[in-house]
Amino acid sequence: MRREHGIRPSVEHYACIVDLLGRANRLKEEARIIADMRDEPGAMVWGSLLGLCMIHCNMELAERASRMLFELEPTNAGNYVLLAEIYAEAKMWDEVKRVKKVLEEKGLQKVPVRCWIEEKKRVYSNRSVDEVNPQIELVHALLVKLSEEMMEQGYVPETKSVLYELDTEEKQRVLLGHSEK
Repeated sequence: MRREHGIRPSVEHYACIVDLLGRANRLKEEARIIADMRDEPGAMVWGSLLGLCMIHCNMELAERASRMLFELEPTNAGNYVLLAEIYAEAKMWDEVKRVKKVLEEKGLQKVPVRCWIEEKKRVYSNRSVDEVNPQIELVHALLVKLSEEMMEQGYVPETKSVLYELDTEEKQRVLLGHSEK
């Protein structure tokens, strides 16, 4: 990159390369890139790697990346939540509980996300904990309707990341209020 374009690769460049290699399941090359970085990988690189561990269910790499992230960003609840989701994906429920306990002990909370739904040229906004929204019942009804229509068209909700031991129907209900369907 430096020779051809005169640009010194930044941490952001490395994070993109790690993400691309990870999506292609080229984890050995990814590990080599991280080891060969001139600068410390930083939270962006380790966060990208942790996210990819969800895709490939690589527990060893997830634990390594999360350890680095916990050192770099000890108060970022999202890193703990992602690790718990990876454990849930692997059905490692004791580990899910352990990570949730750490979150609680540190007094960390997941930051509520916001999502938007457009229907008939009207946009509805909702946060995951927006129960005080005066239109919350309408939003929930719309989500149920959309979910039913999507399933009629063949959509199957991805329930593996629900961090509770519930039956499939209950997990689908939990996902109605989740922004990453």
